Amino acid sequence: MRRPDSPQWNEKKLLGDDGERLVGEHFARLGWEVTRSLGRAPYDLLLIGRIEVKTDRRAAQTGHVAIEVSYHRQHSGIVTTTATWWAIVLADEVVIVRASVLREAVLSGSHREVSAGDGGAARVRLVPVDELRRLPGAHRIELRPEGGSW
Repeated sequence: MRRPDSPQWNEKKLLGDDGERLVGEHFARLGWEVTRSLGRAPYDLLLIGRIEVKTDRRAAQTGHVAIEVSYHRQHSGIVTTTATWWAIVLADEVVIVRASVLREAVLSGSHREVSAGDGGAARVRLVPVDELRRLPGAHRIELRPEGGSW
C-alpha cells in the first residue's frame, strides 16, 4: 500500500476528490444540500433534501390527484412549499417530482379547482394521475405494501 504522502497516493486522492466534487455538484443542482465528509468517514457525501410527502388514496378511483393551492383563502400547499421535491403516494406507487415543475403544471394548467378538507376550507386543483406521471423529471417508485393493500 502506498503511503498517504506519496506522489501516487496524492494523485489518486486528487482524482477521487474531483469525482466527489462532480457528484456533489450534480446533487446540488437537483436541490439537495451536499456535505462532504472528511477523514475516514464510512461515506463521502451526505445529502439532505426537503421533500413534501402527500398521500392521495382516492386517486386510483378518481383518476386525479388533489394538489392543495389554498387554505382559508390563503395561499398554501404547492404555492408556498419550500420543499424541493414532492412525493405523492398513490395506491401502489409514489410519484416524485420537483416542486417547481409541479407548481408550474398546477398553476398554469386548466385543472379544475374544488373545495376539500376541513369543511371545505382547502382549495385543491385536480391533476390527472397520467399527467402527473408524465411531468418532466418525474420518477415512479412501485410500492408493494405488506398484504397487498393499504
